[in-house]
Formats: sequence, C-alpha cells, structure tokens
Amino acid sequence: MFHLLRQRLSGISNRRVYTLPFSRHIKGTSANVEIINKLIKQCTNERGVLVVLPEHILSLKLKAVEATLSADTREQKEVARRWRGVFTWLNGHARDILDESDELLHVRHQLIYTIGQQAPIEDHPNRWLAIQQILSLMLNYASHSPLPDGLEVHKVAGRSFHSIRITKHGAAKPLMHSIAESILQGNLDQFAFERLPSDAFAIAHRFLTLENLSNEDFEYMRRYCANLGLDHDGGSIMDFILREHYLLSHTAPSQRAEYGHPDVTLVLTCLSYYYGGLSREQVKQSFEILLATEDPAIEYSKWVHCSDEVTRGEITPSSQSLNHGVTVPTELRGINLKDHTQFNNSIMPAFAGNHATINFFLAQVVFPKEAKSFPYKLSTSGWDLAEVKTHPTTGFSDSLPDHAGDVSAAVFFDDTDELTVMLRDGFTEPFVSSPFREQMHQCLVYLDDAHTRGTDLKFPKGTQAAVTLGPDVTKDRLVQGCMRMRQLGHGHSVMFFASGEVDAQIRAISDVPMDSTPGILQVLDWAIHVTLQQIEQQIPHWAQQGTDYHTRNSARIDVEDNCIDLDDLTEKWRQVESRTLEDMYGYPSTGLTVLDGARDIAEMRERLDQLGVSSIPHKAGQMDEEQEREVTHELELERDIERPAQVKPAHPELHEDVVKFMETGVMPSDSQQFIQLAYPMDDGPIREHMISSPCIWATWDFCRTVQPEQLKISDYLRPVHWIMSSTIWQSNRDLTLVAMSSYEANLLLPPQVSEFLPSFSDLSFFSIPPLTQPLPDLTYRLRVQLNLWAGQLYTDGPAEYRETMAMLGIHVESSDGHRHIIFGDENDGSATVTMLDPAKDLVALRRKGMGYKGTPIGELLNCKVRMDYLGEGL
Repeated sequence: MFHLLRQRLSGISNRRVYTLPFSRHIKGTSANVEIINKLIKQCTNERGVLVVLPEHILSLKLKAVEATLSADTREQKEVARRWRGVFTWLNGHARDILDESDELLHVRHQLIYTIGQQAPIEDHPNRWLAIQQILSLMLNYASHSPLPDGLEVHKVAGRSFHSIRITKHGAAKPLMHSIAESILQGNLDQFAFERLPSDAFAIAHRFLTLENLSNEDFEYMRRYCANLGLDHDGGSIMDFILREHYLLSHTAPSQRAEYGHPDVTLVLTCLSYYYGGLSREQVKQSFEILLATEDPAIEYSKWVHCSDEVTRGEITPSSQSLNHGVTVPTELRGINLKDHTQFNNSIMPAFAGNHATINFFLAQVVFPKEAKSFPYKLSTSGWDLAEVKTHPTTGFSDSLPDHAGDVSAAVFFDDTDELTVMLRDGFTEPFVSSPFREQMHQCLVYLDDAHTRGTDLKFPKGTQAAVTLGPDVTKDRLVQGCMRMRQLGHGHSVMFFASGEVDAQIRAISDVPMDSTPGILQVLDWAIHVTLQQIEQQIPHWAQQGTDYHTRNSARIDVEDNCIDLDDLTEKWRQVESRTLEDMYGYPSTGLTVLDGARDIAEMRERLDQLGVSSIPHKAGQMDEEQEREVTHELELERDIERPAQVKPAHPELHEDVVKFMETGVMPSDSQQFIQLAYPMDDGPIREHMISSPCIWATWDFCRTVQPEQLKISDYLRPVHWIMSSTIWQSNRDLTLVAMSSYEANLLLPPQVSEFLPSFSDLSFFSIPPLTQPLPDLTYRLRVQLNLWAGQLYTDGPAEYRETMAMLGIHVESSDGHRHIIFGDENDGSATVTMLDPAKDLVALRRKGMGYKGTPIGELLNCKVRMDYLGEGL
C-alpha cells in the first residue's frame, strides 16, 4: 500500500513524500524531538507532502500531554515543552487532508495511553471462571435441548465446543432462561443462589435475565445478596455475556484493536481458543501445570469426560477408545509426555480441542497474565483529528472482482498489507513488480472488507465483481466495495452474494416472498436500514467522545509554560480506565446523563436537534464501557499497544536490626526495618479488621519487592514462607511474629531444610532455644490471620476452620435439629458487610490466577461450608 501511495502522490503532486511514523514506544528524549523537528523542517523547506496515519498524529498529541504531566525536573519540563512545540507547530502550519474521512472519524476509533501500574481485574479469578462455566452451561443447553428458530448450532471438527450462532432477535431468550434456571439450582460455583428462599426465585430469575430491573427487584436482590455474602453484580454479568447482541455475527476488529471491556475480552478469548484449539506446546504446558496442582487426577477426569473426541461407549479400566481408533488413558498415571507416539496419536486429538482442557490452560496461563487493567488513561478520538486549526481540514471519501475466463494468477493483500500476486504453482511476488500488473484480465482479485478502501486497481471492461453481504454492511461499506469497479455501468458490473441470515433480513425488510429473488433496490433498502440502526446505536458514543474532547480541549497544551495549569491538565485529560463491577453493572443511580453534557455544547446541541435526539439513557462517564460492549458493530477501541516499562526487582538486603531481633528476640524501638504486616493494604477491612493484631509484623525486605520502592499491595506480593517469633515482653505485647523474606531466611537459618514438611502454622519448626511447649499466646485467631495473609487453602482441624469462618463473617446456627448458615455479625444477627470480597482479592493475588475453589478456604470464600469440617463442637 505504501508503494502505491508513494507512487500516486509523488506523481500527481510532483512533491517528495515524507512519513512520520510515531507511537508510544518512541522515547520522549530531547534527541528524538530534534529528529522530528528536523524532518518537519526539511519537509517544509522542500514543500513536501507529509503522510501520517491517524494513530501517529494522535500518538504525538498524547506524547506531548504525557511528557507534560510526568515532567518533574527542569530538564524534563524543557523536553515536554519541545514536544508540545512540535504539536503546536503542526496545528498552526499544516493543512490536513483526511482520506476516507468517514472511516477515520468513526466513533469506534480511539487511541489510548494507559497510565499507572497494571493490576488484576476485580474479582479474579472468579471473573473468568464464572464466564467459563456460563459458556459451558450454554453448550449443554445447545447440545441437549430442542433449538428455537434462529439459534444455530454446528459441530466443529476436533472441537468439543460447538459453534453457536443467534441469527434472529428473541432466539436467545430460551437459552438465557434455561441457563438462569441452572444457575439458580446451584450450577455456578461462584454464586450460591440455591440458598435463596423459595419466594425469591422469581425475582432472582429476572435479576439474571433482564438488563433493566425495577427498583423494588433490585433492592430485594441487594438485600438477599448481602445476607448471603453474594456478589450482587453477578447476574448482570451473566446477562451481559448472554444478551443476544454478543452472540450475533460481528466483523473482525483491526489487528491493532483490543476490547477494553474486560468481560468482552474474556468471553471472546474463550471462544477464540474453543474454536482454534491448543497448540502442541500449550497442551504439553497444560499437562505440566496439571501435574503440579493439588488434585491433578480430579481435574484430568473432567478433561476425559468433556472431550467430544472421546467415545462415550465401551470403556476399559486403562483407556478410552477414540473415534479414529486410538486410545487415551482414563487415568492420569497412564499419560507419558515423553512418549511421542502417545502424544501425537492420542493426547493431541483428545485434548487440543477439549474445552475443559482449554479452560484450564486459560485460567492457569493466559488470564492471570493478561486479564489486567490500568488505573488511568489518556485518550483521543476522531474529534481530535477534526478539531479547528489555523488552516481548514478537508475530508473526502469514495461514497471483489471475479473473472469468468481463464485465470493465471490471483491478486490479494498479504499479512503485511502489501498487494501480492500468487501464480498457479503457489509462487508469490509483489504486485508492484509483477508482469500481471499489466495483465489484470488474467487475474482473480480478492479484496477483503478492510482493503476495499483506498485500493484502486485498473480492471478491464467486462469485469464482474462478486460482492458479499455480511450482517453489518452499512451503506458506506457497500458503496466502498462496489466502487472498486470504477466503470460500473460502463463495462463493469457487480453481483451480490448473501448468507441465509442476511437473505432473511432483506426479505423481511422489503417483504420479498421466498419464490422471488431480491433485487438491487431491496439490497439498498436493507443496507440503509442497517446504517440507520448503527447511527442510532452510535449516537451515545459520539456524544460521549464529543463531551470528553471539549473537556480535554479546555485545558490547552499549545500554550507557554507559565500558562499551563498542571492540576487542571491532569483533571481534564486523565480518565479512569479500570472500573469496578459496581460501576459497570450496578443499578444506575441518578446523575448527569451523556445528553446533559452534550447539550451544554452549542455545536453538539445543534447536531442532536437535527437528528431529533431528545434522550440518551446513559450516565455520563459510563459510555466508554458501553462502547466497548457493542461488539457486534465494531465498537472496539484502537489502543496503543505499548505499555509502561517493566518494573525492576528490588535488591535484597539483610539489615542488622533483623539480625539483632533474631539473636535477642527484641525489636529495636527506633528501627525502620519492621512494619505492620498488613500496612501495604489500603485502608479497608483487611487492614482494619482481618489482620489487625499488633503482634504481626514484617521486615522491610519482605515488603519491598520492586523498584521504585513502594509500600502498596500489588501483583508483586511476596509469599509468607518464613516467620520469626519472640515471646519476650515489649510494647504491651508478649508475642511478636515477624514475616521475613526467603533471602533473609537463607542467611539466618541452617542450610539443610527439607521441603516436605508438615504444617508450620504452630511456628515450632525452628526455635532458639528449642521449644519445650507450644507458644503460649499463639491463638487460633493469630494463626488464621497469618494463614489468610499467606494464602493458605487448608486448615489444621475444626477449631481453626471455625475461627476462619468467624473471621470471614460466616456462622452456623443449630435449630430444630438443622444447621443454618448466616452471614454478618454473629452477636446481633445483623447482615453486615462480610470479609469475603477483600479476602477473595487477597487469596487471588497469592494464587496468581490459579484455581482454588475445591479447597476448604476456596469453598468458604464462595459461601459454601463443609459441615464435616466443623467437628463435634457445633
């Protein structure tokens, strides 16, 4: 494409063509600013043409803002001033000409710089485990129930998860209701809805399946969810996954795009792996991780049971017969990863497309690393491209060929977006240097949707194009495809091909009977109908981007240093990127809507009046999430893929104060090397209530894990493996427990230590001098606090189990010969906020995304009590 652009532009204008590729990875140094200034100056002196992609010019603007906001030293402020100077000069001297302006200014295109330290998404790993289970419930319904009209299920060869498509509005309702009933029966581990009283089931069903609830229903469910320790946003998430908009066909996003909404990302990632399967390396990695888990045999049995490749018929004790004659062991001990024959002929066919295996791989490998978000962002959109500048901005836009004869070659765009020619023998060559460039009558040309714009090939008379109609083809996109035939009606022609789904839509809109063939007018009616639908859906996003732009633009960056208000610049440019579940799915509260902000801007108010828009039912500040949710209509965010630099590990250190405590058992009163264990937590339930004992401390080396040093909980959380204890009285306590790093332990403890040891929770493993009896003041409460902070998943007996329940706000009452579970304050019976959510977050950080739902602590965190663990004390 660049060769074609350079040839056309330089030839038509007789000017040299300059390019300015720019992205976030270019460091904001003084040298780089100088290079860009020289290029612009040279282009100006030679009266050249500067060709840039929209994301390049938007990235340059964001770089100027980012440099300004992050400048601390005088030198950094000077560099920031020069970056602003580049942007200011272009605004004042360049004349912008936007090719394909309708596409460039579309609301789906944004460029975003993420800011801050990346953190796991809220409620991980339950967030993706719930989605995986809901998708499994969906598959179960689609595989075993009569299908309503408009719901298509197709088996994918070698895959256990079928292709599920919803092609008609309303077809998703039976699917949603079936899954909701299954969830209410207790088939979703993360939500214990089965504990609801019988009179609440109808409300809970509406809670799970309806997007909009009445105030009464919402408050009713909020109250019961609080009583049961449930996440009251769970139903909305399920509705979000299942709403038919997200199962309809949608066009693929660009290679640079990503979905900013975390649940869209999780759902589409799961579906992508279900249909694409695992590679050899990924299957092998899955087995290696499986063997390191607590209960590998149980997990493996799920894989064998789930595999659609495994025949459900005759089963021998050691193996199960596959459809193609090979066998797979039904027990994990029969798997030998070093046996290449078994791996190729048995393991790969059985598990590469097995969605249970894929779920395990995603939950253990992919999501813990990738399912994260940044706290803030800087964003730009098409509003920034079309902003008022010194010189006017001009935009223009043009508002698959097939040959019936012998074909000697095919012309297409390769993976690098270069026009390529493939001969019949498979040999490929660049189109620009191919002899077929002048022999188009011998070529078959394929243009996908992305390349119908800006592609101008000379086709001979008599060429006919086959134009395919997808479910989201708007009028503009249809015209773009058809107008590749430049002589349309004068030697060129087109014919349309539509899927059964689109054919049904065209017939329904234009009332075409089944015994007739829709014509060009009916196709145009359908395209205009789709266009109007998309405009209506995109108005809220246009309004939100417009108000965001005007807010940003009020804090100008193209002014002198002494006129810049950094606080104002930060407030108006920096937006919240990571949103809570309550923000995304909670019941909407009263507040400003998007329309309120848009109508305060004269030019936007005028356009809204022209369109007849009187209401937009969205709160201001939530449209970014709404936009990303409209997957069907390409409303993805174009994001800069460069992330903040990786953090560096902190250098370990054994301080003399720690050595002194080890030798004497006394913590120096003026030492800065000891801090409260939960101090890195933000003020909240864990720090205030769960781990609040004055006896529990940590060394500074234990708390600091990365550079720059910061006392804040994050992904870089050190495991609690080694604890020093002292029973010497000091500071109103007669027991002091200090967590230390492995580095400190290696220097302080003897080198000969076995890994395979029983529980250390009684802190008697290594004592100076040796203990003659257990530590007198090491209560179960202290042990539980340490265990929860360390991410322990098991307890030592009923007493510790009951103490863990009490700390989490879970209690068991016995009445009428039955045991009842209550949540909140045991003394007055009130349903106070429990410790479940913060404890989940803490354990999830410790587990690094690995599952733990089948363990005693995991079940407690999901509101499920093992009665046999309570012992005879209750």
